[in-house]
Amino acid sequence: MCGHLITCIRYSCAHQYPDGRHWLDCSRKSCRLSQVHNKMPHNCAAECTEIIFPDQHIVLPADVHSEQCDACLGIPPANVINRVQRGGHGY
Repeated sequence: MCGHLITCIRYSCAHQYPDGRHWLDCSRKSCRLSQVHNKMPHNCAAECTEIIFPDQHIVLPADVHSEQCDACLGIPPANVINRVQRGGHGY
């Protein structure tokens, strides 16, 4: 089973926003979604699976901010340029 890991940023107001999306590969030869899926001739329909697990969301310790999010501070959603300049997230 392969799927996506969604990293999130959490603010002191308890809001959290997605920050990145990462592919998790199960590394099974019998998984059609895996990079290591069996490339040799075989009966793929009978022998292999293609199950993707639901997105998993995590907040890494480095992504916990002591300030409130822009929405709670009354700041309208920022465009990408403003967000990079301020270092915040305007989702």
